[in-house]
Amino acid sequence: MKDLPPITQDINEKHLHNFFRLMYERQEIWYKRFVLKEPRPWTDDPYLRDYKFTNVYRELDRASQWLIKNVLLDHTLSIEDLLFKIFVFRFYNQPNAFTHPVYFVELPNYKGFDPQKIWRETVTYRQKVDNPWHTAYMMNMAFVKKPENWAGEGLFKDEAYCKHAFTLIHKHIPEVIEALQICSTPEGIINVLEKMPAVAGFQSYEFFIDFCYVAKYWKQPIMDFTENSYTNVGPGASLGLRLIFPSLRPENQKSGIETLKDISEDMLSQFNECFKYIKWDNEYQTYVPGQPNITLHQCEMFLCEYAKYWKMTIKQGKQRSKFIPISEGL
Repeated sequence: MKDLPPITQDINEKHLHNFFRLMYERQEIWYKRFVLKEPRPWTDDPYLRDYKFTNVYRELDRASQWLIKNVLLDHTLSIEDLLFKIFVFRFYNQPNAFTHPVYFVELPNYKGFDPQKIWRETVTYRQKVDNPWHTAYMMNMAFVKKPENWAGEGLFKDEAYCKHAFTLIHKHIPEVIEALQICSTPEGIINVLEKMPAVAGFQSYEFFIDFCYVAKYWKQPIMDFTENSYTNVGPGASLGLRLIFPSLRPENQKSGIETLKDISEDMLSQFNECFKYIKWDNEYQTYVPGQPNITLHQCEMFLCEYAKYWKMTIKQGKQRSKFIPISEGL
């Protein structure tokens, strides 16, 4: 608490500047690495250089890139297949599990879904290769209770997700499609998503963002909303907002995210070079320079990253993992 700015401040100029400096520098890293193909290091910032921080654009992260390339760009999918594949992949959120040359998990279609098959593939991958699950989306195991005498193969979460959660999510697909068609607000869609097993506030918002990506990459939009239609304030973003807008009460923090979006172009323009905005070009199937497009979602997500960064600078709380490059991207 002693390191937080006084709650009497409306704006902490230091943290406001540092938030956008970090956003600018993190996007420069992506640009130097994947566009200019420069060797490491891509920054002089010791924390950004040596530790893991997500991209400014979530869609540039490794897992999202795999989802885009292998699902969202597949225009032959039905909407049922599209949604079911998004849900299933995100719970794994581990591209390696789907790309191993021998012991891979096959991302299932909606029609003919076989929970026993994906469970067997998941257990085999665990036994032969590695842990198939990333921890990002696996935050809610309340949908099924582990029996006291359980002695199954693999780990219980393999069975819980493959045989229970995915089966129930499969049954929810028609309800999700209907919500996408008839809901007049993003909150209506979020509420339907939160009814699914293993889904809570965090996951529902992340699925909503994937649905926003569909309009950019798939053959047609599946809803009328965008990344600027809705945002939430998780614990990480709340801390980031506490640093930048100290006097802003928790119930009003969404307005802080809106303010950051509104001023993002002006704030980013203060640095020496232009911020590397991106735009997906469907004709050439690649990213090209675009107009300013910092969204509510990017501000919310990067507030979390800024909070993590700040905690590293004061050596408090959970520290970030070391950065070891494992992907060359699309």
